Amino acid sequence: MTMRIEIDDGKIEGDEIVRYYTDSLIKHFIDLIALMTARIESNDFNAYFNFINAIEYIALEQSLVQVALGNQDILDQLWYDLIITQDAKSQTYLDRFKTFADPKVIQAYYKLYSTSSFINLTQMLESLKSQIGNKVTGIDVYKLLHYYDKYMEHIKEVESLNSEKVKSKIEMVLLKADKKYKQNVLLLLLPLIFALLTAWFIFMDIKQSLYTLLNFLKEKNSDRRDEVLLLQSKSELGTVYRTLFKFNKKIKEQIKVIEDTYETDQLTHIPNRNKLLKEMANMQESGHKFTIVYIDIHNFSHINDSFGQDIGDIYLQDTAQILQQIAGSISSDKELETSAFRMGSDEFVLICSHGEYINLLIAKLKEIYIIEHDDIEMPLSFTFGIANSDATHSQASLLSRAEIASRYAIRTHQRYAYYDEDALLEKRHKANLEWVKKIRDAFNDGLFAVHFQPIVSVETGEAVKYEVLIRMYDKEQELMISPAEFLGVLQNSGHEKELTKLIIDQSFQSYAKCKVDLSINMTRDDLDDDMVDYLIAKTARHKIPAESIVIELVESEELLKDKYITIIKEIRRNGFKIAIDDFGTGYSNFAYLVKIKPNYIKIDGTLIENITKSTEQKQVVQGIYNFASNLGIEVIAEYVSSEEIFDEIKKIGIEYVQGYHLGHVMSCEEILQLRQG
Repeated sequence: MTMRIEIDDGKIEGDEIVRYYTDSLIKHFIDLIALMTARIESNDFNAYFNFINAIEYIALEQSLVQVALGNQDILDQLWYDLIITQDAKSQTYLDRFKTFADPKVIQAYYKLYSTSSFINLTQMLESLKSQIGNKVTGIDVYKLLHYYDKYMEHIKEVESLNSEKVKSKIEMVLLKADKKYKQNVLLLLLPLIFALLTAWFIFMDIKQSLYTLLNFLKEKNSDRRDEVLLLQSKSELGTVYRTLFKFNKKIKEQIKVIEDTYETDQLTHIPNRNKLLKEMANMQESGHKFTIVYIDIHNFSHINDSFGQDIGDIYLQDTAQILQQIAGSISSDKELETSAFRMGSDEFVLICSHGEYINLLIAKLKEIYIIEHDDIEMPLSFTFGIANSDATHSQASLLSRAEIASRYAIRTHQRYAYYDEDALLEKRHKANLEWVKKIRDAFNDGLFAVHFQPIVSVETGEAVKYEVLIRMYDKEQELMISPAEFLGVLQNSGHEKELTKLIIDQSFQSYAKCKVDLSINMTRDDLDDDMVDYLIAKTARHKIPAESIVIELVESEELLKDKYITIIKEIRRNGFKIAIDDFGTGYSNFAYLVKIKPNYIKIDGTLIENITKSTEQKQVVQGIYNFASNLGIEVIAEYVSSEEIFDEIKKIGIEYVQGYHLGHVMSCEEILQLRQG
């Protein structure tokens, strides 16, 4: 409580705040383990305690929002990621709660979604999302906390109702047990009397044996020879001693099993987070320095989505073995050995005990491994964050630093990143602020310009449509800037829809001159009624047939939500065509194609560019094409950069290709010159 007050007063800032909430989560998990150890295993108890866990994460999220808004002029990505992490974890426990809870309780839970406090809270959090990287405005902290409190009141009412349901079920079980007990008392009475008599005679016999044993131990000191003699003796004394010896041995075995269960991951059978924290504490106490490598499996969710959870579990088990092999190959010196631990889900940690081995470890983790099961070859690669130990931070805080570095590597599309507070925060903020200014100036000064890359028919070799690509120029309009440099900042700054409308305006103006069918990229954030109306109005103004425009959507699980499906259907109803972009490396659920029913899919370039080198990737491409063809969907291959790749695409039967082998990115004027030449 004292630390919470100090955070609110601004006396504790930065990493210490993160450590506080991380330690809170660890305590929460320890409590959960304690509940599991207490053999609370029924569905009723699962539903109850999953709901309690969700309430605790919602409370953590509320505190994080309060700290983020109260201690910073500008809301940065790190705070927002932490807030979203708590929100995701609370939602996970609410989803588990819905699996087991009573239907009436679930109805009460869904009812709170229609309350005004929840709606206002959701709107304010959406507003908060749009202000990442900017000064937070228009959000009343006290009103936000008020809506949080109302939401917590509603959700605790559901918890109370659920606990009553659980209580009533337990009472019914107890009533049945009581009735059964009374029925059995009479049946047990005679055997009980017989058992008591038997127990009395046995007790007297044991008493005499123990008395003899105690006299024996008093007369002689116990040593190894005495122990062997007693164990081999056929007398009552030997029988009692053997029984006690076996009992003691079983107790020790059970203690060992409990210790192993507490410190060992039950799926992969390697040490878990509890063991890791214990090892880190021992190393800190002994003054040893070490390096923490926090590992995330790249695209693990695709394994579960494509092959199911059973294969996903096998994949994790094999991953653990590979990481243990990597750890064991670093050093044969016991004092300098590297150890592997599983954090949960697809996250692992390696502890490197000596700094000179870290570069060797990085090199091994950057390699791509193959996991094979039932003739299925699945690639395995890692994204990881690295943090060095020190004497001032707790084990949980050091682990959090490595995890933050891992998240930074994922967000910036790097294989790995070192934890460096200046590099991860100050430099990123400074760079983002500079890009925000450049983007604002680009809109004001007209420095955005559309370009086009041809999509070519494999059968005729002619360009049948052009993908619209955006480029940004510097102030002198001499240097062209790739979207890879500014698009991420632009999307986080809230200008994404503004850019999409600019692309529509410029590309539709070019249509009048070039007369080419267009393929325009959109994200799920563009999909709303306003954008549909804008498309319809602009095609009417420029007299462009709607069927000449293809809307390209990057595949993601989010697109399968009803609100996006409704917008996509509305776009198609007005004559526009739909394409799914980058298919094959993202969500890649084939049911996705059935529900959205696109006109085209574009196979991701990372599959196409290695099609002549990898039999496995060629088979994947062939499988995607066969499935799409059966659904009447035409296929476009991206990144066709050579004649050899084009020939392989042609053999598979894919209808369209796109890439530098067929045509570079060009302006409308260059397209006209190419036609005239």
